[in-house]
Amino acid sequence: MTSVATTPIQRPPRDEMEGQRAKTWAIVFGLIGFFAFAGLLFGGLAIWQANKAEAAGVRANGWRVLGIVDMVLSAIALAVTLH
Repeated sequence: MTSVATTPIQRPPRDEMEGQRAKTWAIVFGLIGFFAFAGLLFGGLAIWQANKAEAAGVRANGWRVLGIVDMVLSAIALAVTLH
């Protein structure tokens, strides 16, 4: 009987997996905020998740910027509507 050497499955570190998950949520929240005109809420959530991803070592700068854009555009739209 011969033994077959197996190598363990290489998985990314837990922090990186959580960072990728946070980045995914930043993408989702940023796009919802942009297209659903709910940027004040979803833009803030996108920024929060992008910061969480960055803390875990995953790049999410673009999604943070999208969250900021969501919030600014929503604030402008709200100001114009209430004026």
